[in-house]
Amino acid sequence: MELSLHIGAHRTGTTALQQACRNNAGLLADANIEVWGSDVMRAPALERFPNIWPAENSDAGKKAVKAAVSAMQNAIGERIDGGRAHLLITEENLLGSMPANLREQSLYPNAGARMLAYRQLFPVPPDRIFLCLRSYASYWASAYSFAALRNELPEFSQLCDGLVQGARGWIDVLADLRDAFPGSQILVWEHKKTAQMLGEVLAMMFGPMAAGLDVPKNLKNRALNAAAFEQALQLRKSDPDLTPSQLQDAVALLDKAGGAPFQPFSGQQVQVLNRRFADDLAQISAGVLPGVEFIEHFGPDAGSTA
Repeated sequence: MELSLHIGAHRTGTTALQQACRNNAGLLADANIEVWGSDVMRAPALERFPNIWPAENSDAGKKAVKAAVSAMQNAIGERIDGGRAHLLITEENLLGSMPANLREQSLYPNAGARMLAYRQLFPVPPDRIFLCLRSYASYWASAYSFAALRNELPEFSQLCDGLVQGARGWIDVLADLRDAFPGSQILVWEHKKTAQMLGEVLAMMFGPMAAGLDVPKNLKNRALNAAAFEQALQLRKSDPDLTPSQLQDAVALLDKAGGAPFQPFSGQQVQVLNRRFADDLAQISAGVLPGVEFIEHFGPDAGSTA
């Protein structure tokens, strides 16, 4: 059985991919493929996504973690013994969370320790690990526009300089993954418009059968435009009890009218961040990290393990 792990990142079309897998669960099952998305991994009753980082120090906590890890390993072992062709686990929160990234002004600062902890969930190492990389200016802006409507965060102006000067980048995140899973093939690609690339990503993961999958056109968790986001943020400040869904409904007309995406960095800061991202992509593509492959052009053999 092939075990593969898709770990996001956040704001790179991960929810859309999980939505597509749920919508096509029957077709995937016909091809002997199973997908565990966030709906499975975060279901407490299934004990498949325990909060094992950091592990609790109490005896009761250690016992709970051990039981959860055993349940996860047994569930995967059953798929292996049952002849499942492919199990894909897609869960972006293994790396960390958007609010934590923003508060610490760092890109998944604890990814190394987290992935070493979560590694024990798998009875065998993943054959392939998938990670989509988004340009820094776009990632931070999108992460803030999503997280600020759901969490208490500082004003972006208080975070801006730290994010521009941040010491960690995608190369550091990938190095953490390499250390945690030295034998796995790590496949990365640059984020572009989700609707345009989702079918190609599914084909890379599942092969030719993905051509028959129904790709969703109305994507969840789409970022609000700048005007709609600013209005939603003001509404949240005036009434903290409003849910994200209520906030989005309240600004739906303004968002539907279109407009530029939220981008709080200055033009000069965007240039600095974009240069850094381009330099990082060039290094990754040149093979700075052994076992990490940058998929520049999707095709029938992209990421093939054959």
